[in-house]
Amino acid sequence: MHGACRLQSCGGESRLGEPLSLPLLSPPEEPALTAESQPAGTPEPQPKKTPLLFPSRIILFTLLPIAIGALVFDFGQRGKRQAVFDSVAKLIPTDTDTTLPARFSDADLAIENIHKVIGREPDQVLVDNKAEIQELYSWRGVMYTYNLRVVYMKGVVLGTNPIVSGVYPEQVSAFTP
Repeated sequence: MHGACRLQSCGGESRLGEPLSLPLLSPPEEPALTAESQPAGTPEPQPKKTPLLFPSRIILFTLLPIAIGALVFDFGQRGKRQAVFDSVAKLIPTDTDTTLPARFSDADLAIENIHKVIGREPDQVLVDNKAEIQELYSWRGVMYTYNLRVVYMKGVVLGTNPIVSGVYPEQVSAFTP
């Protein structure tokens, strides 16, 4: 019997007289409840709800149509400027154009006719001196201002109105002063 006491702990002490340290046991895990194993009276656990409209989504879906609308508006203004440029550029003679006298007269190139072709008066007259006139037409978009500078030469033929000698498209950022 003395040997039995040596194999067992006697009075909570080891055989060398030191206190016994017992390993800590964690509580047993409970099985996961399923619809079949749940008691009939308990409600089913609700899944975690995520909000449908996060603030970042609200901001994104608000700004996206605005940005697309701004781009469409800018391309529309650019297209208007390009159409006017093309119609005025057709009237200006080139060095290789040999049919100019048959196609045009000074009246076609006169400042009044160019205003009719463009369909409006200039937004600004940049230069008006003895040699030339420079007019600026602007189509303002959201991101860019689309300018068209039309240059007329004075005194090509004495006593005539100024005639168009050049047309120059320009694109200026709307954010520059």
